[in-house]
Amino acid sequence: MTTVHHYKANLRDIFFNLFEVLDIGSTTLGRGPFSTMDEATAREALSGLRDMVDDVWSPSFASGDRETATFDGKGNVTLPPSVRKALAAFYEGGWNNLELPEHLGGFGAPPSVAWAGFELLAGGNASACFYLLGIFHA
Repeated sequence: MTTVHHYKANLRDIFFNLFEVLDIGSTTLGRGPFSTMDEATAREALSGLRDMVDDVWSPSFASGDRETATFDGKGNVTLPPSVRKALAAFYEGGWNNLELPEHLGGFGAPPSVAWAGFELLAGGNASACFYLLGIFHA
């Protein structure tokens, strides 16, 4: 069950752009390096990511702002527990492997699907997205 927070993902709009405007279902998915992902799988993956955003990622936005990160003066920063939980959920769910080919343990998504996923993440907590661009250790 998902909870509504400051951000409500618009999957209808994302799906419209991916499958109606860009038509990746007939031009990209199921072909070449994306042969293992079809439209149903892409929709399911983005829906699953949206659920994680609703349940863990988005709630970390306000609480992470209230709790703030701490610096120990020796170069070490500790993130707020809610942000650590959100980042851990991202990696535990394997969402970092969305574009990785399936034979390497990923979802095998094309960049258009991966960027749609990043849109969900950025909408839910843009600050936490910056940690995805580097290395995170829970």
